[in-house]
Amino acid sequence: MKYKIVYLIPLLIGGLNMYSQNAVKVLHSDNRETILKLSEHPKVTQIDSSLLISTDKEEISVEIGDIDRLIFIDYIESGIDNITTEGIVIEISSELLSVKNLPTSKRVGIFDLSGRQVAGGLADSSGTTEISIQDLGSGVYIINSEGKQIKFYKR
Repeated sequence: MKYKIVYLIPLLIGGLNMYSQNAVKVLHSDNRETILKLSEHPKVTQIDSSLLISTDKEEISVEIGDIDRLIFIDYIESGIDNITTEGIVIEISSELLSVKNLPTSKRVGIFDLSGRQVAGGLADSSGTTEISIQDLGSGVYIINSEGKQIKFYKR
């Protein structure tokens, strides 16, 4: 049995801009995704035809053939991951906040901590609104819709 240990940070040097990427997204062949933050010191160990990927917080084992690809991404810490609240689904990426399953024409607002609305949207006929958060500065924001508030942090 052969063992090889490879740290992911040297992989970044091969032509990728490591200053803007802070995570690795593992795309599995069954359409699952696993995000490994570089701050959690990911380490990959090859054991025969498998990869053991471990961080300070988790460990996954994947057959090499089950990995579709690895993508270096800019991961935004939001404090929430695809929140579902009474049927309402909130998804946050680095550029977009998406809210689904709202009543048609329902408003969604994003507010800074001073109470000023900094972005907003209106649910379409499918009950979905997408709001660009690309231009928001780093900080804590509050999503408000349907009388519910959720805080998130944009880095």
